[in-house]
Amino acid sequence: KDYTHFSTTGDPDNSIISDPVVLDNQLSEEVRLTSASGQKFTWSTGVFWLHGHRAYLQTINFDALPGSLLQTCCERFVGPFVNHQNQHVTDDSAAIYGEGAYAFTDDLKLTLGGRVSREAKSGHTEVFETSPVNPNLSTGPYSKSWNSFTPKALISYEPTRDLLAYVSATN
Repeated sequence: KDYTHFSTTGDPDNSIISDPVVLDNQLSEEVRLTSASGQKFTWSTGVFWLHGHRAYLQTINFDALPGSLLQTCCERFVGPFVNHQNQHVTDDSAAIYGEGAYAFTDDLKLTLGGRVSREAKSGHTEVFETSPVNPNLSTGPYSKSWNSFTPKALISYEPTRDLLAYVSATN
C-alpha cells in the first residue's frame, strides 16, 4: 500500500495537488523439473503462474491561481475543481516450457525448446470531475488476452573453459 501527497507541477503555488493510493497484490508460483547433469542428454521443464491485482485510487485538486499560466492557457483549469480516478486492473499469466540439450561431444551441444504462454488482463477505469468542462471521463470495463509460442534453438561450441561460441534462434 502506498500513499503519496505531492504537487504534480512542482510549482510554488501548488496549483495541482495529487493524492494517490496504490494497492498492489501479486502471487506467483513456478515449478521446475530438471534432469541430472553430466549426461549426454539433459532436459528441463516447468510451469509458471501469476495472478496480480492493482487498485489505483487518486484525487487531484486543481486550483490554478487567477492570471497564472495554467489558468491562462487552458479553459479546463478555470476555477477550483476535483478530479477523482478509480482504476482496478487484474493480470493472470500462465506458461509451460521445456527444453532438451544433446551433447554430441564434450565441446559441441544442441539445445531445442519452447514456451507456451497465455496472459489475460482486465479492469475498469472511472474518472469523475467536479469541473463543468469534463464532468465524466469514465472508460468503463476492458479486457484483452494474448497467447504465444516461443521456440528456441541453440548450437554451442566450447573448446576451452574460457571460450564459448554459439548460434541461437528464437522468436
